[in-house]
Amino acid sequence: MPGDWEPTILFQPVVDLMTGRVVGYEALGRVRGAESEGFARLSQLSRDAGRYDSTLLQLQRLAFQAGAFRPPGTLLFINTSRPLLRYLLQQGLGPSRAFDELVFEIPESDRQIQEWAELLSEFRRARVQVAVDDWGVGQADPLRVAQLKPDWVKIDIAITRKVGQDPAIDRLVSLLVNWMADSRCRVLAEGVETEAEIIQLRRLGVRFGQGFVLGHPSREFPTTVPVPSPGLRMGQISALPLALVEAYDLSDQHLEIIDQNRSALDSIIDRAVDDLAGWIHRTQVAANLEGVSSKAHFTGLLREHFKALTRGYIGGEDLERAEAVASAHRRANIDLAWFVLGYRRLEQQVRKRAQDLAQPKLQEALSELFLWDMGLVLSAYQRTLDHDDTTQVLRRRAFWDRAAFDATFRLQRNQGAVLVVIQLDGLEALRRGASSPDIHGLLEQIGRLLAGYRSARTLVGRLGGDEFGLWTDRVDDVDLVRLMRHMRAALRRLSPTLQAFFATAALGRQGTTLDALYTHAHSEIGRALRD
Repeated sequence: MPGDWEPTILFQPVVDLMTGRVVGYEALGRVRGAESEGFARLSQLSRDAGRYDSTLLQLQRLAFQAGAFRPPGTLLFINTSRPLLRYLLQQGLGPSRAFDELVFEIPESDRQIQEWAELLSEFRRARVQVAVDDWGVGQADPLRVAQLKPDWVKIDIAITRKVGQDPAIDRLVSLLVNWMADSRCRVLAEGVETEAEIIQLRRLGVRFGQGFVLGHPSREFPTTVPVPSPGLRMGQISALPLALVEAYDLSDQHLEIIDQNRSALDSIIDRAVDDLAGWIHRTQVAANLEGVSSKAHFTGLLREHFKALTRGYIGGEDLERAEAVASAHRRANIDLAWFVLGYRRLEQQVRKRAQDLAQPKLQEALSELFLWDMGLVLSAYQRTLDHDDTTQVLRRRAFWDRAAFDATFRLQRNQGAVLVVIQLDGLEALRRGASSPDIHGLLEQIGRLLAGYRSARTLVGRLGGDEFGLWTDRVDDVDLVRLMRHMRAALRRLSPTLQAFFATAALGRQGTTLDALYTHAHSEIGRALRD
């Protein structure tokens, strides 16, 4: 290196826009003593000296070394290139080392997506995360991004600067957030420079940000930064899926009006809940549950739920209560349409009695609150329908429906997927044993274990009494063998006498329908059991 300049590394915080908590740091290359001139200065000097590639390698090493001193549990974001990844693999710095809490950033504009995907697969085995950088200035092609299956998408500064000013940009960002939500990919806005941008980004559902208003590049590692208060509506939102909030028009003002009338609403809700619980019990519970003669359980559950809605903010506990209400109705075999009818009955009674409070905007606020809450309860009710009561993985019908939909999508795009069928052998013998264990409890443990393998890439379902299924895009043979070996060992630890037989069927290779894949896998298990 020429003696008149020296490369160095600075770190810029990546911040949770809701709480101000720093979740990670991006490593940025600079010239020592001229840090304010950005990477452009370093790039020019290294090119003039004919040392651009070697400078990038040196920056990579410096980032690893200095980044090791960041706070535990935070991420290290590093810009990379295909030559740099190949160099790391050649130096033994790939899957042989644990790279927890490391995020490789790759440019969205790069045309060689398939080459990136193949290289990154090596690092994913070491739990390295992937971020698509500068999204919006390249092709912004969702299918190209989907090929990479990123953990993060970073919105380019050119997009961030137009947020709140251009309706088309706002719609684009909102679509990206909604599209990424199902894959659990996090959206991060780069170049955030004003508090107004923070507020608008949060409104669009963008949870994370990076920019001068959140922290300049430095050698320090801040753990929190100040962000505008999210207000009543968003104050406790960290435990709720953002989509459940943004899908409705409930606002801080609505919640404030309801909170101001809380005492009066509590007595109104008491009467409405008594009426609803009696109506549900009389028309549904007594008819479906022989011997049940009291509505006290429903009354207490519903009163707790609806009174909590008037407290002035929304949060994760709302989702928990919604799940409790949905589960109670499900256990009583109450039809979903009947439940919605009952909910509407309560809402009408509360709104009618609230007219006497002479608060003109209260009616609108209650309508939005009840609409939002019903969405939570209906989502929870659907989850109870989709998941097996004992194991809490997907029921057979829900598993096949989702896998079939994904298979159709993948066949159209010539993408691979694998059906894994797991047959547990030994449960029946345990049931008949003299010292029979708690089979229900064992199945619950098995369900929790298998549920731990579900992700945006893998579905887990119960296909029958002792049979489970996985649907995954992890098509690499070595990766699959490692996965099944790990699962078999984990199941054996639950019960030494329990045997697990695995069989796989690849989409396209063993069939193009779920029926064909299941038939192939089931026949393989049959042969294994006979042997």
